[in-house]
Amino acid sequence: MELVERSDFLSALNHQFEESVSGDGHCMLISGEAGIGKSSLVKAFCDNHRKGSNIFKGTCDALFTPRPLAPLYDVL
Repeated sequence: MELVERSDFLSALNHQFEESVSGDGHCMLISGEAGIGKSSLVKAFCDNHRKGSNIFKGTCDALFTPRPLAPLYDVL
């Protein structure tokens, strides 16, 4: 899948990933309005790094009352 107008954001994620691999820890927040492609950006990033990395996903329940720290519990 090709992302439209997201190459700068994907490059930033890749840069932070490379710094993390070299020993510096990082946390990145991806935010924005609904429907602008946040999930597609993260999916493309994960697809690029799937072979050499362990990928853990956690999500929020959009249809229910949110559970505290739900995405972290999903990953654990």
